[in-house]
Formats: sequence, C-alpha cells, structure tokens
Amino acid sequence: MKKKPILIIIALFFPTIFNILFWSLCKEYNVSVWISYSFIHIAWLANIIVFIRGTDSSHDRSVTSYPGYIFSILYLAAELLMGIIFIIIAPDAFFITLTANLILFAVYLILIFRAVSAESKIEKDIEVSSMDREYIKKASHIIKNLCMCSDDTQIHNELDRLYNIISSSPVRSNAEARDQEMKVLDLAEELNDKIDILEKEKCLELIKQIKSHAVSRNSFLM
Repeated sequence: MKKKPILIIIALFFPTIFNILFWSLCKEYNVSVWISYSFIHIAWLANIIVFIRGTDSSHDRSVTSYPGYIFSILYLAAELLMGIIFIIIAPDAFFITLTANLILFAVYLILIFRAVSAESKIEKDIEVSSMDREYIKKASHIIKNLCMCSDDTQIHNELDRLYNIISSSPVRSNAEARDQEMKVLDLAEELNDKIDILEKEKCLELIKQIKSHAVSRNSFLM
C-alpha cells in the first residue's frame, strides 16, 4: 500500500496542531464551541478509519483508491472550515451549530455507504466472473488433454466436439448453471481418471453425459 504524505499528516500531525491552535487562540468555551470541536475530531477519526480499512484491504492498490477516501478528506475539510466559522463568528449559535454539523455528518455517512456498497458490488462481480472463467478453463483443460491423448478416432472426435462446446460457453453464470458446471467437472474428472481402464462404450457414455450437462448449463444462460 502507498501511504500518501497527506494521510500521514492527518493521522499524526493534524490533531496536535489543531489542538495547539485551538487552546491557544480560542477565547470562549461554550456549548457551540465544543460541538464544533467534537465534530472536527469525529471527521479526523473518520479519516483514520478509512485509512486503516484501506491499508488492510486485500487488493493491491493505493489507499487513496479506497472507496470513501476522497469523501473523508472533503468531510474533514468542510468540518474544519465550518467549525472555525462557528467558533469565531457565531460561538453562541447552539442550535444552528448542532444542526449544520449533524446534516454534514449525515451527508458524509450516506456518501460513504454508497461508495462502499458500490465497491463491494464490484468486488463481488469480479469474484463471480473469476469463478465462471475457472469452470471453462478447468473443464476445457481436462477435455483437451484427454482429446490429445486419445488413440480412438471416435472418442477423439467426441471429445473434440465436447471441447468446442465448453470452450465457447458463456462466461457468466447463475445458480442453475453452476449446478450443471459441478456435474460437468465431476464427470470430466471421472473420465480423466478412468479413461485408460474403461471400455469404449462406457467412455462414450460418459462423454455424452458431460456434453448433456454442458449444453444444459449453457441453455440456462441463453
């Protein structure tokens, strides 16, 4: 993970510098001031959480690409600006200060939730797509090897047709199709293990069953 300088500044120096300035320059410590002070630190903590989640991510990417990173930085900047304004200009506006901070916090949570949800959906789609490609890759590999090793012309031709069906299968999948995929793989493994000891008719029967499930699998995706 790449740790950008801005992340290190936020994590290590921001609260120190902010609190030094706050306690040195602030002359009034009423409820509105403490509300602004608290929400600024909430925004800082939100950035720390996003930073930690980004560095813990299993994906090989920069922390800055983690969903919600930009929203968190903008939220901290907005809270800091709004907090300073309320502390300096309107230190007695309790209701306005609280309402504005709650609205900004709610908007931030909505944006974060949408960003993380969208990221989760993309990751899930990538994972499912990878699983779908794995079926085609594995089944095609088994059948191709059997086809290359077969000395019988009829078996070779049937395996070649089966290979064409599987290798040209749709990449996407669904629950019904995956059930057929498991049957294709199980039968292909069985054929691979026993092709040298099975009779020709039994081999052709297994190939027929595999082809039936492969075709059925593809029909669910048409």
